[in-house]
Amino acid sequence: YSRSDAETFIAQKVLEKASEEKTWAVVCKDSVIGGINITLDLPNRCAELGWSIAREHWSKGFATESAKTVLDISFHSYSELVPDIDAINWIE
Repeated sequence: YSRSDAETFIAQKVLEKASEEKTWAVVCKDSVIGGINITLDLPNRCAELGWSIAREHWSKGFATESAKTVLDISFHSYSELVPDIDAINWIE
């Protein structure tokens, strides 16, 4: 997850409708190490949860903690949440 990846991601999020997708930065020691988002399917009252974490921060609980926080904020409003897994993250 390079700086260029982060800049592209942020630029895309700025252009999207806030009512359909919410995005937060994942921060460690005052540095952004990734992001987490929830995409809303308003007509069906469900949402998709996705995240990106810099590889050097994998297996440290950042995705889990971020997901729990977003779910705590969001789950009461939606009947279903679906994880979005990018297969490239499983390649080492």
